[in-house]
Amino acid sequence: MSDFEKENPEDKYCIFVILGMLELPIEKVDHVCTTCYFTYDEKIILLTTDDPEILFKHKHYLSDYDIDQGFLFLFDVPKQFIIDYYLFIKGEYSKLSKKLQENMSKYAKLDIPKKDAGVTFTHTFGYIVAKHPLYIKELEEYFGIKLPKNNELAEPPKNFNFAVIEDFFKEELEEQ
Repeated sequence: MSDFEKENPEDKYCIFVILGMLELPIEKVDHVCTTCYFTYDEKIILLTTDDPEILFKHKHYLSDYDIDQGFLFLFDVPKQFIIDYYLFIKGEYSKLSKKLQENMSKYAKLDIPKKDAGVTFTHTFGYIVAKHPLYIKELEEYFGIKLPKNNELAEPPKNFNFAVIEDFFKEELEEQ
């Protein structure tokens, strides 16, 4: 488990998707990234404690700001992942593209088990994306219900996974 996951357990789904979309290796930002958000207008926000060069040079980098919490980096959601962005927002995790799933595995180190595989050590989100039969069985036993086949295995992301960029500058704007 990465440092980011330990400090931000409720943000994990978001970080897997964001690192996959930006093709940003977790080992390059894990030590500085404190949290991440999607905006409601196809942007990505990373808050960091430092300003690593890899972020400035990123092809989807838009801008950065020095804020009270550290540094705020703003990126475009890559065009090839716009559909995935909307699927994520709706909580349709099992419909995320094969390319994004591969990227989450490669860059965010998320193991997405094959449906016929047994239990492997991975984050729950890997089982959710795969709609893994063992995880479905576990949920059905835990809740004592039979899940419909078309159900996703987790709720859509909560509001804390999203941010409005102006909110980071609210105090400064109010003082003016």
